[in-house]
Amino acid sequence: MTALPLPVAGLEVRLRLAAGTLTGADLEAAETYIADATALVLDEVNGETEATWNVDLPRTVELIIYKAARREWENPSGLSQEISGEHTITTSATSGVFLTPLEIQKVRRAAGLAENIVGSVSIGAPSTPFRPYWWHGRW
Repeated sequence: MTALPLPVAGLEVRLRLAAGTLTGADLEAAETYIADATALVLDEVNGETEATWNVDLPRTVELIIYKAARREWENPSGLSQEISGEHTITTSATSGVFLTPLEIQKVRRAAGLAENIVGSVSIGAPSTPFRPYWWHGRW
């Protein structure tokens, strides 16, 4: 397990760069992306877990932080489509560092937070036919 803040060398490895390759503005950007991803992860857990993870971060959570930082490094504008012929570029609302729903679930699991799923099922009387909400008044 690793302590926070995570080193940029871990992101460099995931970018297939030699350790120490990032310098200047690139190094600052990488540090910012890692810090942003770390903040999002720690926002998903309680204060006790955050204090523990500052000195003893689970490997799964470390991977999630690096993956989120890498997404931002590789696609800072949030492009979801780019076509060279006729110059089409499409951006999405997912620019910036973000965690996927699966990553959030894994962070919460690593923190020991149970996922509570609450739902309801509506059961009508057997003699009452099902009618969609827009059907009322149309017999």
